[in-house]
Amino acid sequence: MRKTASIQKTKELFKIGMIRLLKKKLLTDITIIELCEESKVSRRTFYRYYNNTMELIEEIVKETIELYTEELRSQVKKGHSVDDAFYSFWYKEKELIHLLTINGLIQMVFLPSLEVLIEFHNTDIKDDQNEIDLIYQHGGMWSVLVYIISNNIDLYDHKILQSLHLNINHNE
Repeated sequence: MRKTASIQKTKELFKIGMIRLLKKKLLTDITIIELCEESKVSRRTFYRYYNNTMELIEEIVKETIELYTEELRSQVKKGHSVDDAFYSFWYKEKELIHLLTINGLIQMVFLPSLEVLIEFHNTDIKDDQNEIDLIYQHGGMWSVLVYIISNNIDLYDHKILQSLHLNINHNE
């Protein structure tokens, strides 16, 4: 049990270090040595858990998708719409979305989040056309979200919410 906690702590240091470095430079310019220095963890330890920096990014995204799935289920149970849950969750993760976007990696989040929505709506999907409609809507939602984040627009601005036809409860 203690070993698992130690592993999680070490991996968390790598994730924090990676996010700090991504704020300064592109992923392709980050070396393992830099990441280890930033994380204050040895290279040997890095290679114990990951083969390369992309595997670390994949783990960060996977954990974020798991949180998104939990949040989506929770918010819908509380009566919020899927759109509300989508925008409120991903807007909180705007730093990650921005960093993935500038590194050309936004598809790492887009595709798994689409799978979550398809799974979530599976009972509502009657045929291929309904699934295509859901995929189209999801793509539009992502486009709007990335535009808002890339242009540093406040999602919770009344005009933006009104134009998105959302009713997101702002709890900040």
